[in-house]
Amino acid sequence: MLHRFVPAFFMCSLASCPLLAGIEGRQITLPRWGFTQNGQLGLGDAVVENFEDASLAPGLQVRVITGNGTYGPTSTLPSVFNTSVDAFGSAFLNTQWEGAAGLINTATNQTRFYNDANNWGDIELLFDPPVRLVAFSIAQREAQTIVFVNGSPFGELGAITGVPASSGRGGYAIIEATGQDTISSIRLDNQFGDGFVIDFVAFTPTPKPPVTMVGVSPTQWNASNAELGMPGALLEDFEDVQLIPRLAIGWDAPAGFSAPSNILPTLFNPITDDPHGNAFDNGIWDGSHGAVSGRNNQSWPYANGANWGDMLFTFNPPVFSVGMSLQQMDENARVIVNDRDIGSIASVQGIAISGGRNGFLRLDAPDQAIIESLRIANARTGSFGDGFLVDHLLVRGCGADFNGDGFPDFFDFDDFVSCFEGSACPPGQTADFNGDGFADFFDLDDFISAFESGC
Repeated sequence: MLHRFVPAFFMCSLASCPLLAGIEGRQITLPRWGFTQNGQLGLGDAVVENFEDASLAPGLQVRVITGNGTYGPTSTLPSVFNTSVDAFGSAFLNTQWEGAAGLINTATNQTRFYNDANNWGDIELLFDPPVRLVAFSIAQREAQTIVFVNGSPFGELGAITGVPASSGRGGYAIIEATGQDTISSIRLDNQFGDGFVIDFVAFTPTPKPPVTMVGVSPTQWNASNAELGMPGALLEDFEDVQLIPRLAIGWDAPAGFSAPSNILPTLFNPITDDPHGNAFDNGIWDGSHGAVSGRNNQSWPYANGANWGDMLFTFNPPVFSVGMSLQQMDENARVIVNDRDIGSIASVQGIAISGGRNGFLRLDAPDQAIIESLRIANARTGSFGDGFLVDHLLVRGCGADFNGDGFPDFFDFDDFVSCFEGSACPPGQTADFNGDGFADFFDLDDFISAFESGC
């Protein structure tokens, strides 16, 4: 093959490319090739182009630049590349993400003679109007690929996103603008005459929700709600199948999907309900039960990865904050809020990704209750099928909404007084409103202040 010399200034980091400081890249999934739901990938309301016909989605144009020809920018491809047909070998067979087609980096959008480096060039994706997120699968990328964003070099694709350079299926990458920045173009600058295929290109002008993640170290296991930063929160401890108001839980595993429900399919006690081992025995925060990532809230043979999947949490009405303890998470997972990926659990300071207790994860939305859904995207960059346990799930909407029905009113006041005086409390609630571990008149004062302020 012909090799092309790459000047050193084509490579840069965020520190050396200040114009791109508002751009970040990440790999979402490697083992679960072929996810087609935006929520599974954290793409939100993104438009998806899958290259199944020559016409591109509105707002997207493509340009391909090679030594043996160029086309675009255009919204109509020169042909459709069916990945089941490769006249020159087998390198590009079945490299699509889904469907039957993909986009290959040649001037004809068909395979060409492998050993002429001039046949294989750069792919540029152009967006009008500009967008906040661009995502795509990539396969058969065996050499470095320099990413240009808005015409400026950003770095090598593998270094930015974690998608490896290897034959066959590589992975799925997201490049996203943060702050006020936008993306008008993404160029995949091919090095050394390498051929590759991209597919399932997704793009959206919508920013991800402004949700931050906070971790509490596993050394603080059993900390009070106040120490967890969630005083007055509603508690779900999974001790019965009926969940607290506004919360529903579901599972999304390769072996099957269970839609979120306000009633658990079964209870899970790791001591008595796990015939496959004792991996989850130390995962209970309080009580004797938790919720496990095994499909339908049950344990499966540990090596049976198809039954260990994503955990889905929905909140109706939405909440300001949600938190939960994590245990036995051995592989990094992604956090997807309102169907948008907001980051990896491994990136959260205080959380330990290892066997045993991982810590307590808290998600906070500023100013208003906007968290409608949460997906713990299980093992997106390792071997799929990680098992983990959650417990002590806390949700915080309006503090005055003591009964969790979504409406702060005098029913909440009556419910709190009854709870404080020792009568029945609403599900998930105690008289310890400020979460300091004591039910006293400070709690009464704090609730009255919240009630009088409207939240």
